[in-house]
Amino acid sequence: MNNRQPPQERWNPNVFLPLLWLMVLGSLAASCTSIYRRAEAELPPDPGAEVSLRVTEARKAAGVTEKAGAKLLEALQGRKSPAVTESAFDRLEAAAFDFDRRVGAARDAAERQAGSSEASAEIERLNRLTTSWLEYVNTQRAGDPTTRLRTLQNLLPGRG
Repeated sequence: MNNRQPPQERWNPNVFLPLLWLMVLGSLAASCTSIYRRAEAELPPDPGAEVSLRVTEARKAAGVTEKAGAKLLEALQGRKSPAVTESAFDRLEAAAFDFDRRVGAARDAAERQAGSSEASAEIERLNRLTTSWLEYVNTQRAGDPTTRLRTLQNLLPGRG
């Protein structure tokens, strides 16, 4: 009798590793192109409509920034703990940076398309507003609570 067992097949690393790399690179390439395709699908075909879309997005970001500012104002007026106040300031800072990014996108879209003076005027108004918010978050991070409060009240409509 033959007690020999047939040889067990092992994975050949010279074949397996290159195939694994091809699969990984293929999935990465497929996921990158899908992101671009989704973004392109969301853009309106009319360049004038893109300006309108970007201005609408900037207005929404302005509202989010104002709400974050109002929450910080509540924390400052309520003399909340430093951790709560700093968390509210961080949210305001993130909202202000997003607002600025969206205003920049609206400005870029308007430059590509000779937009109306109404859209240009609105973009300029939003640009002044985002500049004020960015100036606040850049200068008031280390400010004392009283100065933070007073400056913030001047930024928020109806509270200054």
